[in-house]
Amino acid sequence: MGRSYDLWKVDFDADCLAMKIARSAGARQLTGLKISGHALYHAAYLALNVEVLDLQIVAGASHILGRVVTEADHARSMRNITRWLQEEIGSFCTTAQQASTLLQSAVLGLHDWDQADSFHFPWCLYLCTLASWVFHRGLDVTAENQRLRTDLPSLIVTVTNCSNVNELAELSGRYCPRPLAAAMAQQLATVRWAVVHDAMKVLVGLS
Repeated sequence: MGRSYDLWKVDFDADCLAMKIARSAGARQLTGLKISGHALYHAAYLALNVEVLDLQIVAGASHILGRVVTEADHARSMRNITRWLQEEIGSFCTTAQQASTLLQSAVLGLHDWDQADSFHFPWCLYLCTLASWVFHRGLDVTAENQRLRTDLPSLIVTVTNCSNVNELAELSGRYCPRPLAAAMAQQLATVRWAVVHDAMKVLVGLS
């Protein structure tokens, strides 16, 4: 399934390049198309490798699609995410790298957000932020003071530049992800959509 996503992205990027060369679309339209398409690509990879409901619940979401999150829900999601972190190294590393790649593009192009004109774009950023938060923080609260403090760009780039799974896995739990949660919460606060507003409040709690 992941391979099919990769092949789709190759075709998508080729089409975007052809549109740019042929000037069959305006710069604003093309930018919005690429932002929307790449967000879907990375979010699809994330959903393939981890249950997004579990990510939201362990991050502190109190409601999911209007349904109250119970203590039993939280306990189950904690078990699922803990098992994911401990037993599916390739899966959580792939998720972290895909999430960081989208976040890097978003941070580099903050001024382009309004050109995306896609309701799913901020939601994809929210899910990718949660995936990165879980990857960097892990679930060991007692290790909070042992994590390295770093700036937001370094936090994101260190993951996207890893060449293999083992190198990437060594970064898990090493850096403090609070700057990332805070920055994304601030950005999502500008989105006028109730679901994203609730997501923003979850990120504020993480930061």
